[in-house]
Amino acid sequence: MLEIFNICGCKSGELLHYFTVEAYRNDPAFRARIDAIYNDIVKKIPAEQRKDLLYYGLKDPEEFIAELYTNAAFREMVVKHRNRKGWRR
Repeated sequence: MLEIFNICGCKSGELLHYFTVEAYRNDPAFRARIDAIYNDIVKKIPAEQRKDLLYYGLKDPEEFIAELYTNAAFREMVVKHRNRKGWRR
């Protein structure tokens, strides 16, 4: 989905992370939607399983957003566990 490349010495994934975190922190509607999806997924994955590197995005909602954009395996896991009703790609 997103190819990581350097822009002035900064990986594009880090820039994306910055902008999405800003949106998460400043847009209540966006934050509510992310929190709902994040909490839904966290409830479905046992705590012991979440220690696996694949589940790093379940550390907190901000990492969840970053992993959705940059980690295809994480995205696939989320889609697999998420009720697709109301899910937008």
